Amino acid sequence: MIEVVGTGRLLSLQDRLVIADGLINRESMRSIAARLGRPTSTVTREVAAHRDEQGRYAPHRAHRDAADTRARPKASKLARPGALREYVVDGLSRKLSPEQISNRLKVDHPDDESMRVSHETIYQALYFQARGGLGA
Repeated sequence: MIEVVGTGRLLSLQDRLVIADGLINRESMRSIAARLGRPTSTVTREVAAHRDEQGRYAPHRAHRDAADTRARPKASKLARPGALREYVVDGLSRKLSPEQISNRLKVDHPDDESMRVSHETIYQALYFQARGGLGA
């Protein structure tokens, strides 16, 4: 058995090979996670996200897919024009904090999931604006 201590936040190819080896040997997710020094939920999510059509876990493909996903970050909800962005810009112009805006959205639009944004996303947009983007 390969004994590996998890290093860093992201799974390495070696980590994924240990997961595949554990699955082939019918180890529990908990046992595999312990060998990696990772939370069980990390291994469970990894396997669920990267099974093929036949339900098999392919570590090399999983590693490539994870790298591709990291290389293409999702655009911020506030980067696109629309009602959510207008609401946030209006709240900021009224000197509301990002936390207040985020909480207020839940009250003002309780049934509209598209009108949700975390305070962290608002802070990121403000940082981006200060660097020359997201005109308000």
